[in-house]
Amino acid sequence: MVIDRDDAWWALQDPFLPAQALEDIAAEYPEFGVAVANHPGAQPGLLEWLRDNGTTEAQVAAKAITRQYWPYQSAVAPGPVTLA
Repeated sequence: MVIDRDDAWWALQDPFLPAQALEDIAAEYPEFGVAVANHPGAQPGLLEWLRDNGTTEAQVAAKAITRQYWPYQSAVAPGPVTLA
């Protein structure tokens, strides 16, 4: 999805912006990575992508957001859950 830079910035102001739009903006405009990381719709997978691929500032923001909202998130995915 190609979106105009100004439109992308204004779209980030919408707290209900769909996750796919956040991903598209993060990929197209790396300079908006901090705003994407701080967006209320940013999901753990997007934050992980920003930590790995974002600008230095976006990486720091994504790490801080992850620690704030998912402090016990492991770097290794848990195994299958068996219900007794």
